[in-house]
Amino acid sequence: MKLGVPLTFMVAVAAADAGCVDPRKDYDDFGNKLVDASTVDIDGMIVSTLPDITGDWYMGARPDLPEDRIIELVVTFTFTPVTTNTGTLSYSGRFLDVTTHEPVGDPLSDDGVAIGADGQGEYALAGQLPAAANPVTGSNANIDATMQIELRSADFVCGTADGAAGGLSLAGTTWSAVRITDPGTLPTLTWNCDQQPTAP
Repeated sequence: MKLGVPLTFMVAVAAADAGCVDPRKDYDDFGNKLVDASTVDIDGMIVSTLPDITGDWYMGARPDLPEDRIIELVVTFTFTPVTTNTGTLSYSGRFLDVTTHEPVGDPLSDDGVAIGADGQGEYALAGQLPAAANPVTGSNANIDATMQIELRSADFVCGTADGAAGGLSLAGTTWSAVRITDPGTLPTLTWNCDQQPTAP
């Protein structure tokens, strides 16, 4: 007995019954499974040409008076590179008792301070200078000052100040700070840019 329908025809019909093949849909499905190969920017660490002054510092500030009356502070600086030769600076500092050299009073702080390619910037110093830390009058004084800062090295910064501390004008004030490397010992006190220690 001969079959009236060729076998190949039956297979084709069965395939059609199972559903039509849609080449366009298959292509779209394949495309949806592909990992996005577009360019991805990966942020890397910025290598700055400016000194990284992040850390703790011992600062001295000398008002423009006939004799040395040095205001002392301990300051924590945090430097954040923005480009290879610019950055931002934040700080938190406290005045030191003129006799015991212990921190007194509330912390003073500023952040987002722009540092230019020349390593210079300005930050605000505002708050109260406690009587125990005031070598000029020995009384409490409200400070409203602008501090010019120059990043000389990773271990020395300095600048000038303007503004007022109570009734005392801070015009002509000079200051500098040395990095604290031993938490138990303060480095030599400095208060102007000319006192930058010689590099070892």
